[in-house]
Amino acid sequence: MPWERWWWCRMRSSELQALLDESPLHRGLALKVTELTDSSLTLEGEAGEGHVNSTASGVVHGGALAVVLDAAATLVLVHVTGADWSTVDFRVDYLRPVVAGPLVVRAVPDHVGRRIGRASAVLASGGQGPTHARAVGTFVRSQPVPRPQPTEAKR
Repeated sequence: MPWERWWWCRMRSSELQALLDESPLHRGLALKVTELTDSSLTLEGEAGEGHVNSTASGVVHGGALAVVLDAAATLVLVHVTGADWSTVDFRVDYLRPVVAGPLVVRAVPDHVGRRIGRASAVLASGGQGPTHARAVGTFVRSQPVPRPQPTEAKR
């Protein structure tokens, strides 16, 4: 796979988690890096009452789901390159409603170039059953990511 040439700059899960923990938005969704391979990343989070369309429906707002999908797709590119990436275009297909509760997203890089990258992410509610949403994004490489020191989540 073309991104394998960057094996020497792959980031560890603790480094990726430190990047996630810097964002209050990601912390609000309790996003955690739970699995990391050479070419995939799994994030788990929790959508609570603050992320639903209405308390009566209990259905998670699409914007909250897009945040989780985008974070996973971006981080898988950061993982394989050690560089920061900014979203240029992001498409989400919402396949079925997601009720508040655990979220599991798996992301893989589709293309990693010197300047442009693409990644896909798939969301399952609670990690079980069918796919609830899927996304594909195009990203532009920014700069090398300073290696953060893993710390406790900031609250």
